[in-house]
Amino acid sequence: MERRFRRRPGVRLPGDVDWVQRRGRTITTYFHEAAPLPGVSLRRTGGHFPGSAVAVWTGADGTGVMLSGDSIGPVPRDGWVTFMRSFPNYLPLSAAVVRRIASAVSDLDFDRMYGNFGQQISNGAHDAVQTSAERYAQWVSGVHDHLT
Repeated sequence: MERRFRRRPGVRLPGDVDWVQRRGRTITTYFHEAAPLPGVSLRRTGGHFPGSAVAVWTGADGTGVMLSGDSIGPVPRDGWVTFMRSFPNYLPLSAAVVRRIASAVSDLDFDRMYGNFGQQISNGAHDAVQTSAERYAQWVSGVHDHLT
């Protein structure tokens, strides 16, 4: 559901609208999903910020493509992603938030993923997100503490 941005005293708008530096009629907000262009979908995942989102579309080869933000990011090891609250400060997300992010994108159709910092997953990105989420959640919740 898209809404025009209107600042009303005492009313908190969704996501990260308080960070918007410019106001105008062309600025729109959304809560969960939006379609800013034909064939391009935005999905809010939260994590890095409450309004963190991913963009998904069908590539020229017919497979889904995801542009991920700070919440989900491909890593140098092929086929894996990580989940971070803050990459520059190495602040992790909790197991519950990581599972929520993975769930938020579980129904999306994507095979490739491109992250903020040059890493990418050429194929199998959907499975990489789901597998990595469970692995990450186990580590941050202490399941594997005996190995450290």
